[in-house]
Amino acid sequence: ADKNSAEAYRLTMEGVTGAKITEAEDAVKAAEESNGATVATEDMDAAREALANARISKDNGNYDDSITYSNEAVRLSNDVIEAGKKAALVAAGDGKDAVKDKDTKKPTNGKIIKEDENYYYYKVKTWEKYGDCLWRIADEFYGNPRLWHKIHKANKNKISNPNLIRPGWVLKIPKIKK
Repeated sequence: ADKNSAEAYRLTMEGVTGAKITEAEDAVKAAEESNGATVATEDMDAAREALANARISKDNGNYDDSITYSNEAVRLSNDVIEAGKKAALVAAGDGKDAVKDKDTKKPTNGKIIKEDENYYYYKVKTWEKYGDCLWRIADEFYGNPRLWHKIHKANKNKISNPNLIRPGWVLKIPKIKK
């Protein structure tokens, strides 16, 4: 029975991750064909990287990681498409507020619960509603999502897997000294 249930689980997860990867492939393809592909090149590269990681994770039997990477590829692809739409609005003169101000380096959306000389303290929200992940948090605080590793390093005692952060955790976000 154990052998049969393990095989049934494997087959189910193969199907689920296969469907998620197909969804991610479609999203990445749509993003590549959108105007955003030339505007949001970092997000486009990250979407491709997340898709590649989803495939590798599935091949290695890491189904949960594969689903997480697939979801991230879809999210990033949607961000690329939206960036293209916002750039078109700005070019047309209709979307002055559509471009994110990268000079503030400090979100003003109430997510900072306190700060000191060296850190902002940020309370993690849910993925489903807010899309919280180290990549997105780094983009919000630093204007560069590829700096997520700074947040991970500052919170090594709390984050064992940088792909999995929990709602309710309070993360230290290192301030970048000029």
